[in-house]
Amino acid sequence: MSEKTSHISASLPAELVERVDNLATLIEQDRAWIIQRALENYLTNEGADLQEDAAGLAELQAGKFSELDEVLKKANSIVEHAEAKRALRAR
Repeated sequence: MSEKTSHISASLPAELVERVDNLATLIEQDRAWIIQRALENYLTNEGADLQEDAAGLAELQAGKFSELDEVLKKANSIVEHAEAKRALRAR
Protein backbone atom coordinates (compact mmCIF):
# COMPACT_ATOMS: atom_id res chain seq x y z
CA MET A 1 0.00 0.00 0.00
CA SER A 2 1.53 3.30 -1.03
CA GLU A 3 1.66 6.31 1.25
CA LYS A 4 -0.41 9.35 0.25
CA THR A 5 1.87 12.16 -0.86
CA SER A 6 1.51 15.89 -1.50
CA HIS A 7 3.55 18.01 -3.87
CA ILE A 8 5.20 21.15 -2.49
CA SER A 9 7.40 23.79 -4.03
CA ALA A 10 10.13 25.71 -2.22
CA SER A 11 12.79 28.20 -3.24
CA LEU A 12 16.14 27.28 -1.73
CA PRO A 13 19.59 28.83 -1.94
CA ALA A 14 21.55 27.41 -4.87
CA GLU A 15 24.37 26.32 -2.55
CA LEU A 16 21.93 24.26 -0.46
CA VAL A 17 20.47 22.59 -3.54
CA GLU A 18 23.99 21.80 -4.73
CA ARG A 19 24.77 20.16 -1.39
CA VAL A 20 21.56 18.11 -1.61
CA ASP A 21 22.38 17.07 -5.16
CA ASN A 22 25.95 16.11 -4.23
CA LEU A 23 24.70 13.95 -1.37
CA ALA A 24 22.01 12.40 -3.56
CA THR A 25 24.63 11.45 -6.13
CA LEU A 26 26.94 10.09 -3.45
CA ILE A 27 24.34 7.78 -1.92
CA GLU A 28 22.46 7.10 -5.15
CA GLN A 29 19.15 8.54 -4.00
CA ASP A 30 17.04 11.25 -5.55
CA ARG A 31 16.77 14.84 -4.35
CA ALA A 32 13.26 14.32 -2.97
CA TRP A 33 14.44 11.42 -0.79
CA ILE A 34 17.20 13.57 0.75
CA ILE A 35 14.86 16.49 1.40
CA GLN A 36 12.19 14.21 2.89
CA ARG A 37 14.72 12.65 5.28
CA ALA A 38 16.00 16.11 6.27
CA LEU A 39 12.47 17.36 6.99
CA GLU A 40 11.59 14.23 8.97
CA ASN A 41 14.76 14.61 11.03
CA TYR A 42 14.09 18.30 11.67
CA LEU A 43 10.48 17.72 12.69
CA THR A 44 11.41 14.78 14.93
CA ASN A 45 14.16 16.68 16.72
CA GLU A 46 14.14 20.47 16.64
CA GLY A 47 10.50 20.73 15.59
CA ALA A 48 9.41 18.50 18.48
CA ASP A 49 11.47 20.58 20.90
CA LEU A 50 9.77 23.76 19.68
CA GLN A 51 6.33 22.18 20.10
CA GLU A 52 7.19 21.06 23.63
CA ASP A 53 8.43 24.56 24.45
CA ALA A 54 5.21 26.10 23.13
CA ALA A 55 3.10 23.64 25.14
CA GLY A 56 5.11 24.42 28.27
CA LEU A 57 4.67 28.16 27.77
CA ALA A 58 0.93 27.68 27.29
CA GLU A 59 0.75 25.73 30.57
CA LEU A 60 2.76 28.41 32.33
CA GLN A 61 0.48 31.15 30.99
CA ALA A 62 -2.54 29.13 32.13
CA GLY A 63 -1.09 28.97 35.65
CA LYS A 64 -0.28 25.25 35.46
CA PHE A 65 3.09 25.09 37.16
CA SER A 66 4.74 24.00 40.40
CA GLU A 67 6.73 26.17 42.74
CA LEU A 68 10.46 25.43 42.84
CA ASP A 69 10.32 24.45 46.52
CA GLU A 70 7.66 21.82 45.74
CA VAL A 71 9.73 20.39 42.91
CA LEU A 72 12.88 20.25 45.05
CA LYS A 73 10.98 18.62 47.92
CA LYS A 74 9.63 15.93 45.56
CA ALA A 75 13.09 15.38 44.02
CA ASN A 76 14.66 15.01 47.47
CA SER A 77 11.95 12.53 48.43
CA ILE A 78 12.68 10.43 45.34
CA VAL A 79 16.43 10.48 46.05
CA GLU A 80 15.93 9.57 49.72
CA HIS A 81 13.64 6.68 48.77
CA ALA A 82 16.18 5.37 46.22
CA GLU A 83 19.02 5.66 48.74
CA ALA A 84 16.99 3.79 51.37
CA LYS A 85 16.26 0.97 48.90
CA ARG A 86 19.93 0.80 47.96
CA ALA A 87 20.93 0.62 51.65
CA LEU A 88 18.49 -2.25 52.25
CA ARG A 89 19.90 -4.20 49.30
CA ALA A 90 23.45 -3.64 50.54
CA ARG A 91 22.77 -5.45 53.82
